[in-house]
Amino acid sequence: MPPEEKGLLQTAAVIGNEVPLPLLQAIADRPEEVLHRSLAHLQATEFLYETRLFPSANIRLSTPSPTVAYETLLQERRRALHAGIVEALEALAGDQIAEHVERLAHHALRGERWRKP
Repeated sequence: MPPEEKGLLQTAAVIGNEVPLPLLQAIADRPEEVLHRSLAHLQATEFLYETRLFPSANIRLSTPSPTVAYETLLQERRRALHAGIVEALEALAGDQIAEHVERLAHHALRGERWRKP
C-alpha cells in the first residue's frame, strides 16, 4: 500500500469505525484532491466504504482494517492524532458540541488533553 494511503487509513482508524469525512479532511493534512484520490483507491481495494452521503459523507473501515491500522501507529503519533481530533471536533461541531461529548471525551483521554489550552 502506498504510504499516503497507509497514513490516511491509520488516521481514519484513530477517528473510529464511523469516520465523518469533514473530520478526516480536517486532520488528514493533505490537499483535498489527494485525499479524495486516496479514499477512492482505498474504497476500490475494499479497505473502506461510504456509509452516508447526506448531510455529510461518512466512511466505515472494513474489518479488520481499523485495528490493524491503529496498532501500526507509534504511541506518540496516536496521541497527537487523538489530540488533533479533539481540536477539529470542537471547531466543526460549533453549537452542537453537546452531541459529540462522548467522542470528545474518548479522544481527549487518548490524546492526553487534560485541560483545554
